[in-house]
Amino acid sequence: MSTWTCKRSIVTLVVTVGLSACSADSSDGGFSLFEPIEQQETPDGARKNHALRSAKMARGEIAIVPPNGFCLDKRVHSRDFTVLARCDSLGGRGGAQDAALGMISVAVAPAADDDVAAHVLTALVQGQGEIVEMRQDGDVALAHLRGDVPDGADPAHWRGVIRIGSHMMSMAAYAPPGGVIAGAQGQQVLSSLAMRSHDASLASDLAGNTATGAPETRKGLGGLLRGLLD
Repeated sequence: MSTWTCKRSIVTLVVTVGLSACSADSSDGGFSLFEPIEQQETPDGARKNHALRSAKMARGEIAIVPPNGFCLDKRVHSRDFTVLARCDSLGGRGGAQDAALGMISVAVAPAADDDVAAHVLTALVQGQGEIVEMRQDGDVALAHLRGDVPDGADPAHWRGVIRIGSHMMSMAAYAPPGGVIAGAQGQQVLSSLAMRSHDASLASDLAGNTATGAPETRKGLGGLLRGLLD
């Protein structure tokens, strides 16, 4: 593995996750992403919808598919980082599905050929607070930490990393004080986000490769039916 490439990827992930948290914490007049937007006071009484149900990152190579009840915040979404929160905290109508209040920051960076999610996560969490535990959930490397969180968040939080194609995706899940995402549910939320995004990204890549391949010979009805039954 190229040490420089790995370090550069880690630096990119650290910086963009930090920018995500700062942007989410202070955006649009300081609204908290830990409460529904209907409960927040606005200067003009407007109720804007900032929610995205899905989006692409890394020049379209990574598809971000939120966990149930979460949406992306289109105010801070870019090709390198994004922020997710419960849909109603972003003004989304419906779709919260009783999800826990919380905020998730996501960053992506190019990976070296032999970068491994667990190794990248270990480097990311060094000096970022007390490490309560580290674990692996399939392809997702996860860490439970205390400390170094955005204003208004519970000190306990989760971080995770998954490799998707030629990129590493880093995630951090924060909860309001005492929120369930600060505990075991934070792991579930990050694992869901990681695997949904992983599967959607690979499916999108496969569809793109198929679309650019050689066209198939047009089949008659009989040939089409035989193909479906084979």
